[in-house]
Amino acid sequence: MTVKRIQSSRPTFTDVPEVLHDLEQVLASGRLMLGPYLEQFEAAFAALVGTRHAIGVTSCTSALEIVLRYVGVEGGEVIVPTNTFLATANAVRYAGGAPVLADIHPETLALDAVNVTRALSPRTKAVILVHLAGLIPADVTAIRLLCEARRIVLIEDCAHAHGAAFAGTRAGAFGLAGCFSFYPTKVMTTGTGGMITTDDAALSDFARSVRLHGRGAGPGSGQDALERLGNDWFLDEVRSVLGLHQLRHLEETLARRRALAERYLTRLQTVPGVKPVASDARCRPSWYKFMVLVDPPASVESLQRVLLEQGIESERLYWPPCHLQPVWRRLFGGREGMFPVAEEALRRQLCLPLHPALSEGDVDDVVESLERELMTTCAPR
Repeated sequence: MTVKRIQSSRPTFTDVPEVLHDLEQVLASGRLMLGPYLEQFEAAFAALVGTRHAIGVTSCTSALEIVLRYVGVEGGEVIVPTNTFLATANAVRYAGGAPVLADIHPETLALDAVNVTRALSPRTKAVILVHLAGLIPADVTAIRLLCEARRIVLIEDCAHAHGAAFAGTRAGAFGLAGCFSFYPTKVMTTGTGGMITTDDAALSDFARSVRLHGRGAGPGSGQDALERLGNDWFLDEVRSVLGLHQLRHLEETLARRRALAERYLTRLQTVPGVKPVASDARCRPSWYKFMVLVDPPASVESLQRVLLEQGIESERLYWPPCHLQPVWRRLFGGREGMFPVAEEALRRQLCLPLHPALSEGDVDDVVESLERELMTTCAPR
């Protein structure tokens, strides 16, 4: 018997003929970099977020590093939640700063104002707020006000949050800058790539310079005048075509994700031993992932194994957290017990499949498989 495969994530292209037409135009033009498709993509993305500027780059990691270099974090500290992909903290190191990990809220699994306050020091130059799974945390306003009061820069890691909003403000418009990812698994993709959003004209000029080896941007400057240290961080025309088409269909993508998330929320109400990580009522999530917390004695590892045997993929955001990753243990002395809230919550966290190609029946199959296993695991002995 063939087992049906339910993927945890999957990129979706609904207008392939149009994409191929524009790719042919790029190839026929002979211009593969810094051309009209990147300009269109940047303008449309800035309009989506509601910022004056958007700058296409190679990844969310490079976006973060560029913003952190502009801020001047070298020799200073940057607060980062331990519940994020290690690239967030790595970008701080690449920019010459020291990442200071912080614990998370036990229910939202995100950074909150209490833990930001605990991590502050006289050397703090920035806070990176991660919109985990596309859910903007309820403390976003409190964290922004805290940063403004302390004259600390707020940077958003929006790798999961394309099109998400909180109280009418889009992800990427709360702080100095938002940094987005277009990795293959994300809400929208260019294969790989990233974007910086900002209202700061000087940051926009800096980013456009360093994404191409620090080329000059001022009057009389040309591409041969390299004014600062930069890198190959520009988003090329081929990927810009993919991004532009993904962006044109983003609202329908988000609508589909939200419908599937609502079905999960409804179906899971009667499933014992599992609690969805729901969003604040003021948040309109992008639902990059659908996170749940699994109650003991059920084991997340066992659940993942059983689900996979039934053809259902699942993931975790993020286990182990940054401070327990092998490289962090080796280089910075990370150890268990440093961030107890994150450790306890993330051991119980599981991400169920969620992407536009999923059907309502797929969601039902996932929930029913989860329920059967939990009832078996939690049944009285």
